[in-house]
Amino acid sequence: MSDSEPNGLDPETVEDAVREFEALGPHLPRDALAGLAREVVSRLAERRPSRQSDLPVPKAQEIDTLVRLLFSQTSEPATAFVHALLKRGVKVDELYLTYLSGAAARLGVLWDEDRVTFTDVTIGVSRIYGLLRAMRPALSPSDATAPQAAIFANVPGEDHTLGVTMAADLFRREGWEIELKLGLPHDRLLAEIQRSDTPFVGISVSSPGSMPALARLVLALRVARPDLFILIGGRLARDDPASLQPLGADAVAWEVAVAMQRMRLTDDPDNRG
Repeated sequence: MSDSEPNGLDPETVEDAVREFEALGPHLPRDALAGLAREVVSRLAERRPSRQSDLPVPKAQEIDTLVRLLFSQTSEPATAFVHALLKRGVKVDELYLTYLSGAAARLGVLWDEDRVTFTDVTIGVSRIYGLLRAMRPALSPSDATAPQAAIFANVPGEDHTLGVTMAADLFRREGWEIELKLGLPHDRLLAEIQRSDTPFVGISVSSPGSMPALARLVLALRVARPDLFILIGGRLARDDPASLQPLGADAVAWEVAVAMQRMRLTDDPDNRG
């Protein structure tokens, strides 16, 4: 984080995350990319506080301004707007739960009413995702000594469980507490990870055909649990790790020893996305 950007908002991180999201496009069919955009919009909109919440409610004009800036030629105007809110004293968790969630909800309405194009939506979502990623350090717990506990799961839709089960056994031998979540559909797996307070999740993926499901899960987790350390393993991590880089996971590892090392280095600022 640069000294000039308060509360963890780094414009370079925004740009990197935007590029990550945009890089998914060539790897996914159009309907899958639309599903990813819908996933980010719906999951973030769900995070909006209830009317009984103590969080301040942004003015409708502010949300409209943020949405308009999300459609700019670059991400700089939206980043500058958010930076100004932080300088004004808006807290990062308020920004996440009210401004970004409000913008996502507004974007979803515009999409449903066909008042924005699919290109507009993907651009807007990529900027929301980039801002969320830039705020991640401030949204994550400050205690770097994370417990040795993790959830291991196979990507929804795959039935290859031997590798992830063996990895779980090897981690347990090293003293880790591992919960296995196998064969769960997307929504149920996401809900169970949301309910857990584990700081780590390992996702096993075997086939390139599972990329849409994997991308959907990773983006949903990024919105629902910004604090979570996400590691991707499995056969695809061995055969084609480069294809997994645009997902923006914290680590990609095929060998258990490497995965364990990465998950033990979360106090290293270079180890988190």
